[in-house]
Amino acid sequence: MIKERDFLSALQLSEAMGNAKTLELGLEQYKALAKSDDPAVQEELKRLRLVRDNWIKIEREHGPGSLLNLGHPLVEKNRGYGIIDEKRITNALRYSEFASSRALAGSS
Repeated sequence: MIKERDFLSALQLSEAMGNAKTLELGLEQYKALAKSDDPAVQEELKRLRLVRDNWIKIEREHGPGSLLNLGHPLVEKNRGYGIIDEKRITNALRYSEFASSRALAGSS
């Protein structure tokens, strides 16, 4: 039987990869986690839902895949295999530049 922590690990991997679509689908699929008695699981679910909600807004504005962590080993591997659509890669590169320029403007 799959444990709650395994489900959480899968969701956290989606977050680390910057894969908003997988995070959203995972939260939808792992509804049993919402019934967990473990306060730590509930707290992490709450945090991941906030991440998802913010990411959905960003991807609506900047396009699907814009939050992909292109430096994550699995993203690099999947990109190399051609699994990730090039439009998503382009959006990620563009958003990365946007976020960097925004961060620089905020630090001036």
